Amino acid sequence: MNTLFDSGAPLLPWANLVVSVGMALLGLFLYTKRRPPLFDSHRFMTWAFWFLFSRWILLAAVYVVVIFFGEHPAVLMAVLDLQSVCDLGFAWSFIQGDELNPRRTWKPLAILWGVLLLWNLVFRVPGHVADASTFVARAKWTSASEALSVFCVPLLGFSFLLRYRIVEALVLFILSLVYTVLQQPIYISTLIHSGTMTQGVTEVPAYLFALVFGKLVLGGMTYGFFFARVDKYSVVTSDLSPQTIAAIRKATRNSAKWIINTAIVLLAAIAADLFVRKYHLFERVFGGH
Repeated sequence: MNTLFDSGAPLLPWANLVVSVGMALLGLFLYTKRRPPLFDSHRFMTWAFWFLFSRWILLAAVYVVVIFFGEHPAVLMAVLDLQSVCDLGFAWSFIQGDELNPRRTWKPLAILWGVLLLWNLVFRVPGHVADASTFVARAKWTSASEALSVFCVPLLGFSFLLRYRIVEALVLFILSLVYTVLQQPIYISTLIHSGTMTQGVTEVPAYLFALVFGKLVLGGMTYGFFFARVDKYSVVTSDLSPQTIAAIRKATRNSAKWIINTAIVLLAAIAADLFVRKYHLFERVFGGH
């Protein structure tokens, strides 16, 4: 199985990039064409959406940095931190509801990212890992970014659990925890253990493969909950109406169908790529050496 993942390792960052861009475009489509009528009368939903949209754009930017700028880990850290800040902004907006004060939201978030950026610049450890002391220094450098990510990704799922308090929301929260666990070996490999990010991603192909489908599941379920045609956007402590529960469950079923169909297409594309690479079909067809 490791050999299978290793042979497809060069494709996996690209697959994660494509899925991240796809999730951003899907969100934009749902927002412009399929958002519920009630959506526009609640400003916090608009703010929450743009935070959610931004997190997918920034996640795509993460893979752009990994693929094209593998010698610049400090840039990757800055983008990762901004993505975590957007996750935090989404969760806060979604939980606050109509009590959201945008100015009191974005200012602390901007300050938080500024502090993380300063940490990134002050504790950055350039070059290759040469000894244990360098390894420890890199671990300290990445610790703030990693801690925020470990907190914010599950918080995204927890915000839906707090607002809707149904089994499906609990499943989303658990999946966000699983996604966070899958991220950690990639953090360690790309930013701490390896000399370059390009080298680091080749050492964890199985986790990158899992994250391709983790993004599909996390993004699909998040959009299903977020764009569900509920009868009202109540405060988080309100009892849910039967209509709201039914709307959320219908949306999650539709999301599950979309996730399964898209996953099948992705698996077919990855399998085709592995088949072509294994049997050198391009070289045979086009006469390459």
